[in-house]
Amino acid sequence: MRTLTLISVLLFSFSFLACDDDGGTANEVCNNATDDDGDGLIDCDDPDCMSWSGCQTNNVNNTNNVNNVNNTNNVNPVCGNGTVEGDEDCEGSDLNGASCLSLGYTGGTLGCSEGCLYDESACEVPVDCGNGSIDNDEECDGTNLQDQTCQTLGYHGGTLFCTNACQLDTSSCEESGSCGDAIIQGSFEECEGANLNGETCTSQGFSGGTLACSDECAFDYGSCISNAVCGDGSVEMPEDCESGNLNGESCITLGYYGGLLGCLSDCSFNLVSCEGAGRCGDGTVQSSYGEECDGSSLAGQTCESLGYYGGNLLCGGSCGFDLSDCAAAGQCGDGVVQSSQGEICDGSSFGTNTCATFSFASGSLVCNTDCSADYSGCTGLTVSVVQGGKDHTCALGTAGNLFCWGYGPLGLPGAGATSTTPIVSQMPAGVTFTTLAAGTIHNCAIDTAGKAWCWGDANDGKLGIGGGG
Repeated sequence: MRTLTLISVLLFSFSFLACDDDGGTANEVCNNATDDDGDGLIDCDDPDCMSWSGCQTNNVNNTNNVNNVNNTNNVNPVCGNGTVEGDEDCEGSDLNGASCLSLGYTGGTLGCSEGCLYDESACEVPVDCGNGSIDNDEECDGTNLQDQTCQTLGYHGGTLFCTNACQLDTSSCEESGSCGDAIIQGSFEECEGANLNGETCTSQGFSGGTLACSDECAFDYGSCISNAVCGDGSVEMPEDCESGNLNGESCITLGYYGGLLGCLSDCSFNLVSCEGAGRCGDGTVQSSYGEECDGSSLAGQTCESLGYYGGNLLCGGSCGFDLSDCAAAGQCGDGVVQSSQGEICDGSSFGTNTCATFSFASGSLVCNTDCSADYSGCTGLTVSVVQGGKDHTCALGTAGNLFCWGYGPLGLPGAGATSTTPIVSQMPAGVTFTTLAAGTIHNCAIDTAGKAWCWGDANDGKLGIGGGG
């Protein structure tokens, strides 16, 4: 009896090893790129491997599974797999048809970074690109977008940028959509081409006919049929209402802030009371209802008054400011050091600035809320020139920047305040000095370009401009 049991076990084991799920003579090994069972299917393509964890959803190795029609593997782009997908620009030598020329450059060699984004470092920039003016075939230059925004280009939102080749970058705009992109953006569009979003003339309140979509992605009722009879008590398009029947509407549902809706004898709405309450879109800023702007009325505000360095302030569809163009110009607090605007730092970002940038031997800078630097953590100030006036002293740091301290009302320290400790004088971006001289109540310095800078008391022409200050 014991012998028979042993033989049965051996036969069962042999049968298991001899046949697999797809009729082969051995089980498939799922990760060796070999057809182990001879059925013509390799690794994750073989049914034997469907239950193996390495062949399940999100397995980045299974790129050719044609048997599992519900397999959602590789739905996310994988940089480095040789295929341009998702938000990748390129893959290795595959530039997806792009070149330096197609990106707006005058020539050069386009590359692909390790992050599968275009490497434009070897592209040739137009000779005038970067001077802030629109030249030749440039669409923009730096922050000069020629008053263009995503909205003026037909998009519903986003922030327009300028590329290093002085061409408009609409990638952010495209994310918000536009009329004509075949996608109905419900907040802005009723339809897109032949896509009427399931609506018909009948569902829109007409008796029949053919509903169409206009070039502005709004319903076109021109071919809809109406059997409306004003006065019969039944509201049918194009009627708004019938006496005593407002079709469920009110001033509020029509977008007004209040009022009493009425119906005129021609079966159109009487909006007089509604209009008295106002609404977003009437051109009047109603701040009590949270409006910041309305159409072209910006309540006297500009990008600059809101703390930005430039740009065109726009009004959004909900009567709130559209700051996209302002944001492109930047502001103190955006985390980007804009040295051209006098910023030394911005939040935790200091650019290339360190204590050594300002003639200190060591230490750490701290950023003030106005994007100036707090040097209290810097030590070992080194200077090359010291000059004393009547009630103030100035020094030239070894890094070419100026320090002054003393009596402040005439701006002698360069900061307009009396100080007993050295104050780093505010200087235009990129300006450093080679020498310094102090008068009784004024100072002058020569920069590396040979230009003279003076400050303090201007009486008697000390500063070369007359007047005082």
